[in-house]
Amino acid sequence: MLTDFFVASSSELESVFHGWARPAPLLDDFVTRTIRNPFTRVTTTVRSRIPDSQPEAAPGAIENPDVSSFDLLDQKGLSITDLVMLARALMDWEEDNASSEIKGRIFAGPPEAEGVLVELPEALTKRLAILTV
Repeated sequence: MLTDFFVASSSELESVFHGWARPAPLLDDFVTRTIRNPFTRVTTTVRSRIPDSQPEAAPGAIENPDVSSFDLLDQKGLSITDLVMLARALMDWEEDNASSEIKGRIFAGPPEAEGVLVELPEALTKRLAILTV
């Protein structure tokens, strides 16, 4: 899977990703939750700053937005897990913090959407910008 990195304003995102919902703000403090993997059925305890309640995509949200109007910065073969590992390495964040910082910034798109939209944390974006100059 390829990951497109681009810069876009909030209004541009709303236009191209029409109907997708911004994630709820991260919690100030960690909470401990027990989660169950729907595929393996293994139960795990995790610490997270992601709120339980998340917004949903609006009815009629665009399933496959066309991002060709955005300035493409880079294209990599990265998964969400790869982004978490990148954040850990570059920011020296613990795994649960890096996971919250990345996974807690995933927009809610329609269930049929083929991709995901993640707003990278500002600190990580700045670090990446410094490294790419």
